[in-house]
This record gives sequence, structure tokens and C-alpha cells, in this order.
Amino acid sequence: MREDRGVSEATEVIVFEPRPGSGAANPLGAVIDISASAMFALFTVAEQTVSSTVSTVANSALVNSALDKVVPYAVNAVIGRMNLTEIVLDRVDIDAIVAQADLEKIIDRLPLIDLANYIIEEIDLPTIIRQSTGGIATEAMNSTRMQAIDADDLVQRLADKIMLRRKARKTDAPGDLSEKFAEEAP
Repeated sequence: MREDRGVSEATEVIVFEPRPGSGAANPLGAVIDISASAMFALFTVAEQTVSSTVSTVANSALVNSALDKVVPYAVNAVIGRMNLTEIVLDRVDIDAIVAQADLEKIIDRLPLIDLANYIIEEIDLPTIIRQSTGGIATEAMNSTRMQAIDADDLVQRLADKIMLRRKARKTDAPGDLSEKFAEEAP
């Protein structure tokens, strides 16, 4: 271990020798054996270095800040290329969601008064009511008039019987009203 300018470094010395019985007598075999050992050592050192660096970087505030900016952009780019409506229709059971919904809360959120007023304006309900009740009122008035005429005829016949008149009096006005009201009735 040596120290230079306040930085301490650990230095390891690796010695590569052919393994006993690995064909050390053959110079080419020895070179292959030493090369394989060197590659294994390099791989081990690289793995430890990368693992240590990743661990340090993963906890870094700088990396977290960068990820906070990059990940939403990447996610939005991916989602922008997807047809989410199709995915939802293919993979989500909408009937199950609706079955779990609280319809009373949904209805409470609807502006029912505004909706009713809109419907009344669109179908012109006051005009429909006016037309239908006007027809009913006209019919009721004509019916009442006809009943009054019938009642008047009854009273006239009773009066004629009480007065012992043999022939009924002629009380019709020129142009019989009962015929006129009968013609006006729909």
C-alpha cells in the first residue's frame, strides 16, 4: 500500500505461473495456461470494479436526479407509441370494474337539475304541455256546455210537466247550439 498526495491506493501483485502438471514442459501449453489465468484474473478484477462502481453510482444523488428527468421522458415516448385504448379493451375486464362501482356516488356527482333543464329546453316541454292541456280544456269545456244544454232541456221538460203543458215549448234559438257544439268537438 502506498500513499500519494493524500490518496491511498491498494496495489496487488499478481504472478502468473503455469499450474503444475498443466503441460509446463511444452512452452506453448505454458503460454496458453498463463493466458487463461490472466484472463480469469482480469475478468475477476473487472467484475469487482464494475460492481463497486455500480453500487457507488446507484446511490449517487446525481444519478437519481438524471433518472428523474430521463425516465418520465422515456416512459412518455414509449406510451406515445402504444394504443392504450386497444390495450385496455383487450386486457381489462370493464364489466368487473362497473360491477364494483358505487352508482349512488356517481349519480350524486351528476348535475341532474341542469340535465333536466337541458332536456326540457331541447324537447320544448312547455309547448307540448300547453298544446295537450289546451286540447283537454277545450274538450272539457265543450263537454260541460253539452251537459248544461242537456240539463236545461231536462229542467224545461220538468217545468212543462209541472205546469201541465201538453206540448213542449219551442225554446231553440235560430241555429241550434247543440249542433254547433257537436261540430266543434274534435
